[in-house]
Amino acid sequence: MTDLSKTTRPAFRPPGPGGWRGEFERLAAQPPRPIAGPPPRRRRIVVPLLVGASDLFLAREGLIGHALRLRGADVLFALCDGLPACDARTHDNDPAEMCRGCAAHGADALRAFGHRFVRLSELVDRDEARAARERAAACPPEALFAARLGGAALGDFVFASTLRYFRAGAFEADDPAVVAKAREYLAAATIWALAARALYRRLAPSKVFSSHGIYSSWGPWHAVARAMNVPYASYSGGWRRGTLLCRSDEPRAFDCDDIWPRWADRPLNAARRRRIEEYLGSREDNRADFYQYFDRLDRDAAAFAARLDVSFDGWRRRVGVFTNVAYDAARPRAAGAFPNMFEWLTGAVARAARDPRTLVIVKTHPAERRFIERTPGRWSAAAALRRALDPLPPNVRIVDPDDNVSTRTLYGLIDLGLVYTSSVGLEMAAAGLPVLTPGTGVHYEKPGIVLTAADPASYFAALDALLEDPASFRPDHELLLRYAYTLYFRKSIPFEPLDVAGWEAAGLAIDDLAELAPGRFPGLDALCEGILNDAPFEAPDADETPGGGATKRGGRR
Repeated sequence: MTDLSKTTRPAFRPPGPGGWRGEFERLAAQPPRPIAGPPPRRRRIVVPLLVGASDLFLAREGLIGHALRLRGADVLFALCDGLPACDARTHDNDPAEMCRGCAAHGADALRAFGHRFVRLSELVDRDEARAARERAAACPPEALFAARLGGAALGDFVFASTLRYFRAGAFEADDPAVVAKAREYLAAATIWALAARALYRRLAPSKVFSSHGIYSSWGPWHAVARAMNVPYASYSGGWRRGTLLCRSDEPRAFDCDDIWPRWADRPLNAARRRRIEEYLGSREDNRADFYQYFDRLDRDAAAFAARLDVSFDGWRRRVGVFTNVAYDAARPRAAGAFPNMFEWLTGAVARAARDPRTLVIVKTHPAERRFIERTPGRWSAAAALRRALDPLPPNVRIVDPDDNVSTRTLYGLIDLGLVYTSSVGLEMAAAGLPVLTPGTGVHYEKPGIVLTAADPASYFAALDALLEDPASFRPDHELLLRYAYTLYFRKSIPFEPLDVAGWEAAGLAIDDLAELAPGRFPGLDALCEGILNDAPFEAPDADETPGGGATKRGGRR
């Protein structure tokens, strides 16, 4: 089997002594080169760059901006230069000087890169910003998540940003600090929405292109675009290292639903089958992904059993329950059979553990401790479960986030898997296990791949049926492989000029900005076609495109 850590990729080099700003200056200082062919159609593209301190955003979006300019586009960046709250901050990393330094770094880097940009303060005057702050400060807690500006709904962004700030699993309306922070995020979202509205009216852009619209920093740009009928596209880092997931007129870019209908019935040829099988195998240690949780894995089932103080023999059923990070799984409104992850977790474990002949293994998410944003103890899945089921049933075992047991080893020890929205649901199904989700809308909830339920009664009925006979449902392996291939290789577009490790820009594959012109990088060409000409955001033939590669530990996409 191919070692994906050694798959051919572009030759990257790290930034020189001057860091990324020095790289931007060096590239931008080179004389422009003429591009052969007729002049392209002029398009106006707005790129909201909202975290100026991030070299990853500056490098990725800066390179994309240059590529668009080389294809004839007029590109304007929008840069934050001060807000009441920001998604670069968290409750334990919120220094007062962060805002000033972030804005200055972003402006310097954009100048070095040669990009035109407009500051937030140039789009929203002081009176408008003050009024937004005053309205937000007076907003009652129960109205925070229903907030709007004209036709743009802002409440969901406020919810997501607030929970991320505290890394919490629920909004605690009785906590003054939580409510105060939510009001700050509402003010920030409102100011961004005002800025977006002003800029769209001024420019009438052909397209707005920015990072995914989940939080208060980015979300208003998409929401206002939708309300004003301005075309927009969102992107996020893909699971596979060096790839991007993009969607047109959709603020979340974490699925392949837009192209799946074209691939659902296409049999995979030998090369594509081999590629997706090898990649799914690599998910055990994430060696081909943007982020790697563990430096080494433990595949010793006996040692794992000893750590849990349990034998895996003699049970009628063995159930694996896989959790999410609390704030990442939270929703402003109930989705699926349960209102939140904690009620699902408590209900599913209690139901499965009713039969003392059933072993329930709860695998808590490693990102609770092995991410740049550690989950506070009170919001850990294990703490929540122990509070709810006190005492914990004797046939329930909890796997610590730091436990380096191989998931593939764990899959071999269980008869069925229960997930909320975790990506391991797709991996377990690929391993042949029946998987049940509570209908939260996770991307792989497709008939034939996993079982889903819309309400508690149907969820528990489905769980009881699987406990009685796990073989009553088996994933359609061919369908699953086609879906996984579509997601990981067709929807995930290689962004060849830049290497990314975790939350950091790690290296460049170009020495000259002219290399960003059409014809050098197939993935970049596809990305620009989607932005400029409304082509489907789909990768070139993955069997011909470099991808994969080793990763090092880092952070969020």
